[in-house]
Amino acid sequence: MIIKTMKFKDVNRALYNPRIELKPGMKEYKKLSESIDKFQQVLPMVFNKRSGNLVGGHQTMTVLGDKGINESKMSIVDLDDSDEKALNIALNKIGGEWDDGKLSALLGELTTIPDLDVEITGFEKYELTALDIDMESLTLEPETIQTEAPPENDEDGKLNIDYNSEDGDPQTPPPTEPKKEFISNAKKREAKREVKVDEFEVYCIAFSGGKDSALLALWALERIPAEKIYLKYWDSGWNYSEETKYVHYFAEKYGLNLILSGYKNNDVIIENMRERGFPFYGNLWCQSRLKSKSLNQVHKYMLENISESVLSLVGIRKSESRRRADYPEFSKMGGETLWFPIRDYTDDDLLEYFKNNGEKINPMYNFTDRTGCVFCPNANVSSRQFLKEHHPEEMVKINECIVEALQDKRWAATHLIDTLKLFNRKRTTEPKDFFKDIAFTYAEFDAIKIDSSKINIIDLRE
Repeated sequence: MIIKTMKFKDVNRALYNPRIELKPGMKEYKKLSESIDKFQQVLPMVFNKRSGNLVGGHQTMTVLGDKGINESKMSIVDLDDSDEKALNIALNKIGGEWDDGKLSALLGELTTIPDLDVEITGFEKYELTALDIDMESLTLEPETIQTEAPPENDEDGKLNIDYNSEDGDPQTPPPTEPKKEFISNAKKREAKREVKVDEFEVYCIAFSGGKDSALLALWALERIPAEKIYLKYWDSGWNYSEETKYVHYFAEKYGLNLILSGYKNNDVIIENMRERGFPFYGNLWCQSRLKSKSLNQVHKYMLENISESVLSLVGIRKSESRRRADYPEFSKMGGETLWFPIRDYTDDDLLEYFKNNGEKINPMYNFTDRTGCVFCPNANVSSRQFLKEHHPEEMVKINECIVEALQDKRWAATHLIDTLKLFNRKRTTEPKDFFKDIAFTYAEFDAIKIDSSKINIIDLRE
């Protein structure tokens, strides 16, 4: 180990460093300052002579500088760019608070480096998943899924699954071969044991009120007794009112149990936005910190209060995106067994299924191609136009949040503007009307009255 005293003016702070910059008054600043006063600087900083960057010790340099100290002992390393960044994360793994946007972007970048095991940073796979890191480029060897043949039709109330029937999973041509092979997170979490779908006591459906989750619920209702089905719905506090009403409509009509998770108002989203910036790709704190946490709590509640035998159904379809092209039938995540039974359905199959079942989807599909939280970065121009026409008061609040985010240098210069520019270039300005034929008209939807007393609702919202 080479230790050398370096002047701070000769050292570049790494712009990618994912730690939040410490400032006087912050709890971590106070702790570090008191530690230095008591013990001096115990550990040397780390300097990469190849790039001139400080790899480890940014917060220490800040506190020392504020104390009038302009030099420090540093451990000298000679690393290439990818190894430098991996070491930076490894050194930062313990202590302090992460800047989620930078951390997510940096870890996502490292997953694309050939022959670099991103876990040397100290982050395990489950932590990367929780941060919503795009890990599709990891060169992991997928495991073989062991599943048994579908059960025969029976008469005793068990699952009645016939994959060869007309309403079974249709086979579709594989998507166009991408330039780069993607391995989805679900593929990497393939179930390591045989999954006997007819042996579970309870079946939980991730139900968003959108077209895919509604298709999944209809599919399940033909095979599973309604009393065994629980719809779980995450409410960000900013979900479209049409979506929330559709969820209750569906649960009441088909006699399904409904579990609500998330938040009863929009304060949590606003508070997080002020702290973490407007949500966008690379900074989807709403998924990693809020939604995933809430849905995990739902699963825990079900295991402790309803049944220890729960199979979770997810309405992901391969045709929706390239990332989903290799989704397996079963996957495991955090002890939860996931089933993707409609993964092979195309848009045409979805249309046909709703028509054959005499059911309709959310009226929002008359104007846009998706539902969800009004803040979602996936929302396209048609979604914004829909908000402007149907919920102008929420559109005003969103614009206020964007303006507030732009005033924060952390989001304006580096992340938000560039991301929004890139994303807007890919947006379509014409609303999609592919699903209009199976969507409620607003007159039809407004006429529907919901009697919540007829629904078994378990409200876990904060």
